[in-house]
Amino acid sequence: MHRPPAQSLVSALALSAASLVAIDGAALAKDTAAVTKAPTPQHRIPVDRVQAPAKRFNFNQIVYVYSGKLFVCDPNGDNARQLATGLPDGVNAWSPAFSPDGKRIAFVAQWWDQENLSHRFDLYTVGSNGKNLRKQAAVDPDAQRCKVTAPDWLDNNTLVYGYSEKPGFGQPATSGLYTLRLHTNNPQPLEGTAPGGVSTPVVSPDGKSIAYSHTAQSGHPPKVRILNLETGEDRPLTTSGYGEQSHPRWSPDGAKLTFHKEWGSDTQVYLINADGTGLQQLTFRDPDDNPMTHFESSYQASWRADGLTLLMTRRAGGYAGLIEYEIAGGAVTVFEEQDALITSPAYNPRYNGPLVQKEGRPERVEKNQPNRPVKVTARDQFEVPAEPELRRRRP
Repeated sequence: MHRPPAQSLVSALALSAASLVAIDGAALAKDTAAVTKAPTPQHRIPVDRVQAPAKRFNFNQIVYVYSGKLFVCDPNGDNARQLATGLPDGVNAWSPAFSPDGKRIAFVAQWWDQENLSHRFDLYTVGSNGKNLRKQAAVDPDAQRCKVTAPDWLDNNTLVYGYSEKPGFGQPATSGLYTLRLHTNNPQPLEGTAPGGVSTPVVSPDGKSIAYSHTAQSGHPPKVRILNLETGEDRPLTTSGYGEQSHPRWSPDGAKLTFHKEWGSDTQVYLINADGTGLQQLTFRDPDDNPMTHFESSYQASWRADGLTLLMTRRAGGYAGLIEYEIAGGAVTVFEEQDALITSPAYNPRYNGPLVQKEGRPERVEKNQPNRPVKVTARDQFEVPAEPELRRRRP
């Protein structure tokens, strides 16, 4: 058997020992580093950035205005949360409207310009999750007696709203509808509306028509008209001279509209087909109203996505709360006590569930019994019994 020379064997052993030392040294250095080296900071990604988009928003919401502040809550009135808290002091929010995808809310911000001694109106949007408050349009600071009315959405990125301007006392006001692409600050006039005052536009579910409140001349009560965006046809939906008619809202299928009509101190919600036929009064004041207090009024109806239920404001005794109204049977559920001042309620368009009452909450379920029935005589022509004299509070 071949035996390596002694010198070669010594060299081999020396090399092996050196290798072992090197390996042990590297291991020792690694262990030492693991003990002494500070851990690398880990930056957590916000949860809402890694979830699916649909899970970042709660679509089971209603939006409303409470004493000039914007709120959302669960459909049964619980878990109220204020939105748009970044608005400057003294700014009031009005007329909120959900975008078609339910992810944004557009609203009008009103504030008092102390320098020019006039009311100012800005147009804002905010995410329905409370994020991304943005000013989309502001009234020209040099313009006087200007007003921006309730906005609505042509699509998820385009607003439509009414704008009016009166140069001075005794001079005619200019008014019209405008569209605004988000984040452009470049409003464009929408042609085709009837001359006169224009306000509270609302877009049909198919995006082809706009219903709006129209005042032909100063001092005349407003009526509801419909503008077809495809053909340019502008036609009256209601023509009766009785009462101020405003706040139209399309049903989810686009076949009907609701609007409220104000006559004296009495305001009630009506239903009408989109072609102007089938006018029907939905809500009625309580016939047992105290004659020394204000009438019980209902207004600002909003459709639920199933087309079976309306959410609206009911005002009685100087306070206003939310009610649910079932169109088929006329049942009314009061799920907000009448001890607040709540206006402009609206369902998130992607909410389709029922309103569930919380146990123990004071509620009142009733049937609306017409005390002043409307007699429909022809298309958009109807007779209403004479309005009683306005009742006033005792001094």
